[in-house]
Order: sequence, then C-alpha cells, then structure tokens
Amino acid sequence: MKPHRRKKLGSILFIALGLSVAAGLTLYALKQNINMFFTPSQVAGGEVLLALALEESPHHQPYGAATTAEKSANGYTITGGKKFVLDGHVANKIVVVARTAGQPGDRDGLT
Repeated sequence: MKPHRRKKLGSILFIALGLSVAAGLTLYALKQNINMFFTPSQVAGGEVLLALALEESPHHQPYGAATTAEKSANGYTITGGKKFVLDGHVANKIVVVARTAGQPGDRDGLT
C-alpha cells in the first residue's frame, strides 16, 4: 500500500473510532439520565417527546446561560427563564440547561 493511502486509511479509521466512542458515550449518558423518566427506546421510537430549554438570548450563546439550579429538599429549584423552547408546548418532559456553578459566559458549571 502506498504511504499516502495508508495515511488516509489511518485517518478514516481514527475518525470512525472517534465517532463510535462518541456515540457510545452519548447512549450511555442518555441511559443514565433519561432512564429516570423514559427509556432510550421510548425516546428513539417517538413514544415520548423531549424538548431542550437552552436559549436565553436572541443569539445562540449556550455558555451565556444565567438560569440557575439550586439543590432543594425535593431535588432542584430552577430560577430564570428561557426565550425559546422548540416543541416545548407538546413535549412530555423539558430538559433545562441551568447553571449550578460559575457565571454567565463561563464554559463550566452548566448542567
């Protein structure tokens, strides 16, 4: 095999491996977090609809989230608001992005 083809093949295999790992980790995270309410097969099969409450500004700035989540006796208390929640009006559950640490604009601290 020619060196440039070997290099291309190596790159393709590296990308495929990375995508496989990312997909596996995503499925694991979904299973761990969403199983509290619905199984991944229910979500993937369209039996339930989840919506993501993320946007707080007129422009997409996910790290700018100022909505906070503070631990309370029954779980968490969410304080703040979202500008837009796609399909929120028909969703079975809404996944809210909130800040448990840091300040708006910080990359870390979003939950």
